[in-house]
Amino acid sequence: MNNCTVNRWGLGVVAGAVFSLGVAAVAVAIPSDDSFVTVSGNVQCVGGSYDLSVLDSDIQPAVSSYYFADGPDPDSAVAISSAQVLGPVNATASWTPTTSGTHYLWLIGQGRYDQQVTVGPAVVNVLDTSDPACAAPASPPTSSWG
Repeated sequence: MNNCTVNRWGLGVVAGAVFSLGVAAVAVAIPSDDSFVTVSGNVQCVGGSYDLSVLDSDIQPAVSSYYFADGPDPDSAVAISSAQVLGPVNATASWTPTTSGTHYLWLIGQGRYDQQVTVGPAVVNVLDTSDPACAAPASPPTSSWG
């Protein structure tokens, strides 16, 4: 009887450990839009111009050059800025989206010994120009006093 109890207890411990590892693996794999890449503006629309930035303190000191890219993962992302040398200032670039939908924005850096360093993604939903949120603000009415 005791042997059976120990085996059930041992099985419970093993199952709990496996479950915990599975949960940890899932938690690591979930992409987060809470990245160090920031995008200017409250609403991003096709054709608008936005500033991308990453604080220099959020980039590994070994990064010597970088560019910003757009894509679901860093390996397939398309460059949206030219390569720039990282100085003692924030990494920045201008971005003008040409398509609506979800964009994944990365900073991809070149580190020592040709090591690639990635920061991001910032997940941005770009609206079509026909969306009311993209309408230009109305001009204030003019009046003539006479």
